[in-house]
Amino acid sequence: MGLNTVTRKATLTWLDTLRLPLTAAERVAKRAGQERATVAPAAAFSTFEATVKETIGRLTGDETLQGLARLQRAELEQRARAEEKQTEAETVRIA
Repeated sequence: MGLNTVTRKATLTWLDTLRLPLTAAERVAKRAGQERATVAPAAAFSTFEATVKETIGRLTGDETLQGLARLQRAELEQRARAEEKQTEAETVRIA
């Protein structure tokens, strides 16, 4: 197992551990029917997560970690666009 693989696994495990409280809050919100309450915190954490992956990937030369960061950022951009479209649709529906 190469150094990049060990670093990548350690980074991903650390990020998953940091995310545990948010994951628990998302589950509670989902049960309460308030899924949207955790959208902003989840997006903020995902942005942080992508930044960490990108930085560590760049420092260690791990292309896989950098690629994961790029994919995560693309997903965040898509979700933001989808949220804008949903808000726009709700506005049109009300009018």
